Amino acid sequence: MSGTWSNAALCLLVVVGVGCGWASKWGSSQAEVDVPRMISTKCNATGAFTKDECACMEREAKAGHPALVGGTVDPDWMTQVAHKCAPSANSDPLGPPIVEKPRGVVAATITTSPVGAEVFLNRTSTGQKTPCTLELTADTPQTVEVRLEGFLAQKREVQYRVGDPASLAFALQAEATVSVTTVPPGARVFVGDRSVIDQTPGVAKGLTPGQARVVIHLEGWVDVVKDLDLAPGLSLTETLLPASYLAITSQPTGAEVEVDGVKMMQRTPTPVPVIPKARHRVVVSAGQLTPVTRVVKSGPAGTTSTLSVTLVDGQLQALVASQRKAEAALARAEAALEKARARFEDVNLRARANESLTAQVQRAEDDLARAEEAANDAAAALQEYQERRGPSTPRP
Repeated sequence: MSGTWSNAALCLLVVVGVGCGWASKWGSSQAEVDVPRMISTKCNATGAFTKDECACMEREAKAGHPALVGGTVDPDWMTQVAHKCAPSANSDPLGPPIVEKPRGVVAATITTSPVGAEVFLNRTSTGQKTPCTLELTADTPQTVEVRLEGFLAQKREVQYRVGDPASLAFALQAEATVSVTTVPPGARVFVGDRSVIDQTPGVAKGLTPGQARVVIHLEGWVDVVKDLDLAPGLSLTETLLPASYLAITSQPTGAEVEVDGVKMMQRTPTPVPVIPKARHRVVVSAGQLTPVTRVVKSGPAGTTSTLSVTLVDGQLQALVASQRKAEAALARAEAALEKARARFEDVNLRARANESLTAQVQRAEDDLARAEEAANDAAAALQEYQERRGPSTPRP
């Protein structure tokens, strides 16, 4: 084998990691190693670098930068050149990336009365209890909340700048609690429109002290409704009564229902449990429509009585009533006109026979004129109401 072929074979070994320096030992000195090309081939073979990074390594090798260690490619050199050749922020056609300026920190003092409340920042527990110092990000809206067993949770929305005095003091309010027991058990308890106990017996916690309506509801039994002054440690024990039902429907649907002065949570159509065999005052209302009030007697326990009402526009109802009054006035005026005409004809006939009746004729003519004027006024009033109603409004 000639020296030229020996060098070519040995240089091929260099591609897989053998230094080309070995070729100079075994082959002819006339064939020199192409280090830049060898670096590019090695770079592309690894698959760890981009084509641009491999081309950059080749340029660095041509510039004479060292690339071989002990006759082999230096992997550290390849990594350094890859980082060096990475596109800079200034070469980005979209401009340099936006680097968010680090925000400052504000140390806020958190205190509560009483002490020992757990502190939450943006709904996440900080693991600290009052009194404590809490680090807040400056110029950023944040929510600080404190919770202590037996007291109502409180929270504040805050935003501080660096250098601002930062302190939050909370005066905690004792929560109201209601313990409810029913016979039979399993009732649901509401405070206002909020369900606080799914099944009795149970205890509702976290309630705001003060006046509130408490409703105890169990299907098939009469609701218990109480207006109470909520306070810590309140307790109720109620024996429920079997119910009969009022099935209330309305046109339009979705109307509010009040039974015996208590506003129901349900809207029409709805069954309402009531005390059996009793009279109940029911009021159905919806928006601007005229409320309808009915007195309904309920049946025995377990039975259902029905009540259906139609709600109408209050303004339209008043307009219809006014039209009916106008129609009645017109009828009276027309009747009076007919009487006046008959009287005029009678007097006129007698006047022709007796000239002395001229004065009576004149008075009859005056009466006739007044009757005609009243009839015209009544007709005009009726037309006005008909025009206000419009042709599309059906007559009740």
